[in-house]
Amino acid sequence: MILGAGSDMAMALILELFAKWANCHFCLLARNTSKLEKLKTEAAANNHKVDLYTYDLEHPTDLHFSGIQYAMTFAGWLPPDNTEPEKAMLINHTVIQLFLEGLIKDNNQTLEQIMITGSIAGVRVRPSNMAYGQAKAALHQYAYELQKRHPNFVTTLVIPGYVKTRMLEGLSTPGALTLSVTQMAEKYLLWLETKPKTAYSQPAWRIIGLILRMIPSFILKRMKM
Repeated sequence: MILGAGSDMAMALILELFAKWANCHFCLLARNTSKLEKLKTEAAANNHKVDLYTYDLEHPTDLHFSGIQYAMTFAGWLPPDNTEPEKAMLINHTVIQLFLEGLIKDNNQTLEQIMITGSIAGVRVRPSNMAYGQAKAALHQYAYELQKRHPNFVTTLVIPGYVKTRMLEGLSTPGALTLSVTQMAEKYLLWLETKPKTAYSQPAWRIIGLILRMIPSFILKRMKM
C-alpha cells in the first residue's frame, strides 16, 4: 500500500517494484489517480494487480484494507513562503498518522514494514521553513513512537535530502547531495530488504542532520536558515 502514489518518488519506486517483484497486489492512493491508470497495463505484464483509490489529505475518506504487508507514505505538501501552518500540519502529519493508525488496527497481524517518508527539514526546525519543518518533525516523532509501540513489525523513517522532484524545480542544489528519483527508488528497495529503523538517502545527510541539531537557535536566526 502506497499513500501519495502520485508523487515523483513514489512513481519511480512503483516502476522498480513492478520490474523486480512478481505476483504482487498494489493498493495505490493518490489525490489524483488519473495518471496512475497507465500503471495497470504495466503491472499486468508482470502478473501484478493494481487497485487505485482516490485519497485527498485535506478531505480524507474512511478507507479500510486487509492483508497489507508493506505500507509506504510519500504524501506531503510544502507550503509557499512558510505560510498556512495549519494546512501544513494537517497534510504532512495529522492525517497521515490517523490513516496509519487505522491501517495498523486492521492489519496488525500481517504488517511486516511501514516506511514513512520524512524530511531533513524535520530533523531540526528552522525559521525559514517553520510550518513545513514542524509538521515533518511531528511525523518523525510519530514514527519513533510506532517503533516502540509495535515491535511486531518494522517502522522505517526515511529522511531524504535533495531529490530531483517537482518540489525542487527552479532551485539550484549541490550535485553531490542531490539524487534522482530512480536512485531514491533503488534506496527504497534496499531498505525493504534491510529494514533499518532510520534511513538517510546519503551518509552526508546524517552528518548534516547532526550538525543542524547542534547549532543554537539564536545562531540559526542570525544565519536566516
